[in-house]
Amino acid sequence: MRSGEPGIRHGARCDPFRDRIEIAFVLLGRWYGQNNPAVGEIMGIAIGSIIGTYVDDFLSMAVCIVFFKRALRQYNIKIRDCFGHDLDRKLVKDILTFGLKTGIPHLFWPAVTLYALFLWITLVPQYTTFVTLAGFAGSLGGFSFIYIDLGGAISESFLNNKKKLAGYYIAEAWRFVGFIQWLMIPITLIIMIYGDLITFVGLEYYALGAVFILPKMCRELQQPYNNISEAVITQTNHPNISFWMHLLEDVLALLGWFVFLFWLQLPQRYGMIAIAWLIPCGEMPAICAKVIINYILIHKRIIKLKFALWQTFGATACAAACVFGLALVFYGFVYLPIRDVGEPMVAIITITVFGFMVIPFFIYTPLTVLFGGWDDDSLWYFKIAARISGPSRFIAVPMARVLEWAARRSPWHNRFKFDASGALQEARELMAQKNMFQKEKIKVI
Repeated sequence: MRSGEPGIRHGARCDPFRDRIEIAFVLLGRWYGQNNPAVGEIMGIAIGSIIGTYVDDFLSMAVCIVFFKRALRQYNIKIRDCFGHDLDRKLVKDILTFGLKTGIPHLFWPAVTLYALFLWITLVPQYTTFVTLAGFAGSLGGFSFIYIDLGGAISESFLNNKKKLAGYYIAEAWRFVGFIQWLMIPITLIIMIYGDLITFVGLEYYALGAVFILPKMCRELQQPYNNISEAVITQTNHPNISFWMHLLEDVLALLGWFVFLFWLQLPQRYGMIAIAWLIPCGEMPAICAKVIINYILIHKRIIKLKFALWQTFGATACAAACVFGLALVFYGFVYLPIRDVGEPMVAIITITVFGFMVIPFFIYTPLTVLFGGWDDDSLWYFKIAARISGPSRFIAVPMARVLEWAARRSPWHNRFKFDASGALQEARELMAQKNMFQKEKIKVI
């Protein structure tokens, strides 16, 4: 699996409407297979799943066209206009050149993964068993992959010469990633501590997969920063950098697998520990080298980068440490007593509510404020977001009040303030430019 390319279609798989359509076709395929022995139930399910995948794409596109049409009205553009073309030879050349430069290196990655698979199967017995266990653990260790998709924000700001705004987007994307990762790290470790839950839900045969959770988490920690760097490079129209960096990643990954599996033979020497770390992290040296060079090139050739490091990593790490310590106390004084009196389901419900409701909203987030992870600007943006948050407003508004309460009592509030005045001014200028071409004007705050 290439860095930056998750094994499932993120976003598409998060649409419940599309999921229901695909499930319906899976059930239909199963029914067809049961009534046609020549096809069989398993093949019927496979056929139904494939057909459902395409059907939900087209139905989703039809729904999106309706909303897209509404958005285009203010620009006097019709849907059929989007399917026409007004291209000259130069534009076609630019598009093809950009596409080839950013796409060709991706064609080499399957060769790297095929070579790695050949080495694993040849040199490591029962490799398929280990991969299955790693996949089970990956559903837990992969929580740290969550990141904010910048969409077209970088290209819109950078290509309109709003470089401070583009740099601010990158810094805020890092800040969001740091906030989420340091929240998910203690939660993942808590899940490892409460290991007896696996036995209770009937997954004791997958308990061996626990050894893969920490390596998988380490693998995914770099992924959001990798995705952000690649998005910045492509959206600022630097396909040459993208080409050479992906090519470097391919070569280093190929070399890494050769060294780890064939030359050093780490699985044969160190057994399960080496296998647990190599399956998710064998490509990590190549990926990390590319990510580091990406940011160096971005800083020197594209945008001068500046990050709110304490807000991103310092305050969040301190809050995560407090959460983990509190979880240990909760385990000893709440969870174990409830479980020992013969109420395992009550214990599970209690830890679920504590881990996924109490910790994120009422413990971790206020602690990040107390440790100086928020300043006046970020609190102001959060209050605006809370007011327009729609169905989640009943959670967002009280949270905003809790954050304000914590900010008033924090000795480090505004001590690590991130200056966003230049970016805010450029954002206002950009919104004014957009309003020149829109019938419905957007209020500039």
